[in-house]
Amino acid sequence: MMAENVAKVIASTPYFKDGFSFQTGAGGATLATAKYVKEMMLEKGIHGSYGMGGITGYMVDMLEEGCFKALLDVQCFDLKAVESIRSNPKHMEVSATQYAGVSGKSAGVDNLDVVLLGATQVDLCLLYTS
Repeated sequence: MMAENVAKVIASTPYFKDGFSFQTGAGGATLATAKYVKEMMLEKGIHGSYGMGGITGYMVDMLEEGCFKALLDVQCFDLKAVESIRSNPKHMEVSATQYAGVSGKSAGVDNLDVVLLGATQVDLCLLYTS
């Protein structure tokens, strides 16, 4: 339910349109959200410019189904992504500096429209002093 609701929020923003850029983490909640985003993209005929980040088979499926024109990959997370980056010219490797380097003027993350991070838990650390 959480993933579907997050996808609905994304779809209701002005960013969810042709040419939007997208990153998702490799956690279960973000991958589930990507599934719903893909369904909405296909349903509405929306084609994004690129997917970015650590790439999984979910993002490869989105590329292969025409949801995105390209994948910009800083890290492959599964074998489907490894095979894709090896064989698909639309799936391109980028360095960590190209992805998020602070010294450059055009890091990929600076141009992302929608980002889903994989962390869904918060650890609380309490400091006790005597």
